[in-house]
Amino acid sequence: MAKKKQDYEIFEIKLVKKQRLSPSFMRLTFGADKVKYLQAYAPDQWVKLIFPKIAGEGVNVPDDMTPYEYYRSLPEEIRPDIRNYTIRHLRPKVNEVDIDFVLHGAEGPASAWAIEAEIGAKIFTIAQCEFPDHRAEDTAEIGSFVWSPPRGAQEILLMADETALPAAIGILEQLSALEKPPKVTAYFEVPHEEDCLPTPIWPGLNLQYLPRNVGTWAAGAQLIAAANSVAIPKLVENAEKQVNDEIPEEEIVWQRADAADDSKFYAWIAGETSAMRTIRLTLTKQRGLNKQLLNFMGYWRKAELH
Repeated sequence: MAKKKQDYEIFEIKLVKKQRLSPSFMRLTFGADKVKYLQAYAPDQWVKLIFPKIAGEGVNVPDDMTPYEYYRSLPEEIRPDIRNYTIRHLRPKVNEVDIDFVLHGAEGPASAWAIEAEIGAKIFTIAQCEFPDHRAEDTAEIGSFVWSPPRGAQEILLMADETALPAAIGILEQLSALEKPPKVTAYFEVPHEEDCLPTPIWPGLNLQYLPRNVGTWAAGAQLIAAANSVAIPKLVENAEKQVNDEIPEEEIVWQRADAADDSKFYAWIAGETSAMRTIRLTLTKQRGLNKQLLNFMGYWRKAELH
């Protein structure tokens, strides 16, 4: 059987640097020869990290399988844990990529690995790559990101908890580099006051960090409160209210916007799944925002360990 042209590659990466950013965040820098082929098409571009390292000298993906199909084909009792992580910075000229981890002790495989791993430790990643003789757009839709604002966007709403903060700050960095950055309202929920990481600023940015240790807030509660109180821009305040299309509890919340190029408003909202479900209903059913202008991503569930 002919080998599939691979847009996604599975390969080993090595930890080359660790940097503590705050009580809850640690930046890990990974290196490998193939990192120069990684692609970051948007500030929320993600890769899959596999914990712990797959045993053996390497990974041989069968010709008729994609890397993720290969991973899923492994027997459950030996299949490693896998998590999605945002590419924070990519430096292809020196074969390095930065990934920011949220730390919450040894409760989950990713957090435990980030805390315990020593320089030189190796894991595997599944990531979108472009090789000299094969561009991703030649054979498949470019994916592994959501952020894609319409060209006409004048006002943007960002909402993120700590798991989505690396992507959200990357979005702010991209917007701040524009000749005329749009008006942005941002709510970022984090565990501690010390986790309020620095971001670019400009006159049109209204950013509120929402640390949970100031009070007795549950995860996602402050984002839900913000969704109920945020000022709806005048340019969309008369949007027709949406029908009730609740997402079942057992399903992940993952809704991509489908905004027209001339849409004036756009939202990117990511965090804990149950909070995303509530915020989605609040903004569409109660506040009247058109769901085609809104991205909702359930990055994690309260019952899961990361």
